[in-house]
Amino acid sequence: PVTVGNETSGIDFDLDPAGTIQGTIVDAVTMAPLAGIDLDLFDNQRNFFSAVDAVTSATGFFILGPVPFGSWFLQADPTPDTGYADQSFQNEYALSRATSIVVNGAAPNAIADFSLEPGGFIAGKIQSSTSLAGLSGIDLDAFYPDRRRLDITTKSDLSGNYRLGPLPPGQYLLRADPPLISGLLEEFYDGVADVTSAQLIDVTVGIDTAGIDFLLGPDTSVTPTPTNTQSVTDTPTSTATETPSPTLTATPSPTTTATVTSTPSTTAGIPGDFNHDGGADGIDLLNLLTQIRSGILDPIDPADLNGNSIPESEDLILFTLDWQHTEMP
Repeated sequence: PVTVGNETSGIDFDLDPAGTIQGTIVDAVTMAPLAGIDLDLFDNQRNFFSAVDAVTSATGFFILGPVPFGSWFLQADPTPDTGYADQSFQNEYALSRATSIVVNGAAPNAIADFSLEPGGFIAGKIQSSTSLAGLSGIDLDAFYPDRRRLDITTKSDLSGNYRLGPLPPGQYLLRADPPLISGLLEEFYDGVADVTSAQLIDVTVGIDTAGIDFLLGPDTSVTPTPTNTQSVTDTPTSTATETPSPTLTATPSPTTTATVTSTPSTTAGIPGDFNHDGGADGIDLLNLLTQIRSGILDPIDPADLNGNSIPESEDLILFTLDWQHTEMP
C-alpha cells in the first residue's frame, strides 16, 4: 500500500531481453508495396502470440515488438478481398512448414520480408446425395498435387455454397470434410473417397474456378444400433429355493422323566422290550426310541409309576426330555 509521506520500496521488475521482427511486404509479380497487411506471430510450438501485432504501412513496412528472445513463426494474413493468399515465412502456405525466425542478442532486430502472390478461387456447392438439399458447415481443404495440405480453408454456407481462396495459381486437390456427427462420408473432387483417384483443379489469378460441386452420401460403414422401445419382460429363472423349516419356540414345560424298565430279553444285546407300564409288549428299545422321536409315543410320565420308586438297575434307562408337543428334536 502507498501511505502519505512514505516510500513503498522494493517494487522491482525483472525484464526479459527482447527484440523486434521487421520487414517489408510486396506484390510477388509487380514488387509494389502492399499496405494494410496484417502480421500474426506464433511461438516455437506454433501457438498464436497475441501480445504483439502489426499492420504494414503505405510503404509495405512493418515492425513487430517487443518480441522476447527465442524462435518464432510469422504469417502474413491479408483479407480475402485483397486477392492475396495467406503466406507463412518463407513462401509457405502452411504454418507447419514455415521457416523459424530467431530473435536473440546477436540479432535483436530480425528481418523477414514477404512477396505475396495474387491468387484465384475455387467455388461450388455441397449437397446431400439423397435429398439434394444444400449442406452447411462442411469444411473444404486444399492440397498440393503431392498431397501437402495448405492452411487455406473455408466452410459451406447455409445453402451449401462455398468459395475457397485466394489460392496461389496452380493445381490443387480438394476435399469436402463433413463433421463426424453428420454421419456423412468425406469426399475428394470429383466424387471419390481415395485421394489417389482425386481430380486436380486449376486455379488462375483473379478467376473463380466454379462448378466444383460435391454430393455427400451417408456413411454406411457403421450401422447404427436401433433403440428398442418395446418393453420386454424377462421370464423369471426358476431357482430351487430351499424352504427353511420353521423355527419353533418351545414353551417351557415341566421336565418329563421317561422311565423305561427292562425285563430280561432273549435277544442278545437288547436290554428288554418295554411299554409305558414297564411290561414287555414286543416293542424293542430301538423302535421305542424311534417312536418317541417321531412323536408316535409320548414319553412316560412320572405319574405312571403310581408312586413307585424308580429301581436302581443297570437295565433302567431314563430319558429326561424337554418335551415339545409339536416336534421332538
